[in-house]
Amino acid sequence: MRTTWWKGRGRRTAGGMLVLVAGLAAPGSELAAQQPQAPPTPCLGSDKPQREFDFWIGTWDVYVGDRQAGVNVIEPHMNGCVLIENWTNAGGSTGKSFNWIDTSSFHEPTWRQLWVDATGNTLDYYRGRYEDGAMRFEGHTINADGDSIPQRLRFENQAADTVIQVFEQSNDGGATFVETWRGIYVKRRGGAGSR
Repeated sequence: MRTTWWKGRGRRTAGGMLVLVAGLAAPGSELAAQQPQAPPTPCLGSDKPQREFDFWIGTWDVYVGDRQAGVNVIEPHMNGCVLIENWTNAGGSTGKSFNWIDTSSFHEPTWRQLWVDATGNTLDYYRGRYEDGAMRFEGHTINADGDSIPQRLRFENQAADTVIQVFEQSNDGGATFVETWRGIYVKRRGGAGSR
């Protein structure tokens, strides 16, 4: 029995079409031999530069002096290509940062951190590099007058369970910097990313 599949496009037999479809999926056919390919994972591997900031992964109690300032949970995402920071301060206010190696904005790959909090405050840190036991960033904020204020951010890898985070700001266009915040991170045992 013949059936018209499309008007004006010729005739096909229903049986012939089934044979064609069955032949494509039959064992040994070209279609059956094609296996789905795993997506590339350029950020995985202990030798990758994306591992430079892994010391920050985990659940941390963060202290300023003797007072707990908040809790920070740092998690790897997207096959290790990004670290996401989930900050909650002692008053319950929250913020997040995204940390990755930016391969397109600068002449050479560099670490970058983009921060936003629940009040709409944003910070953009760039030219990050791991050097002398610390992840170091440069950045800027914009003050109420619209002026760019140079910033520096540093994460010091002290030990497997301790990180020190330091913010610095310049009030003279980058000639000198003053420390504006120092937090001591103490890793929670059994928390996300704990070792």
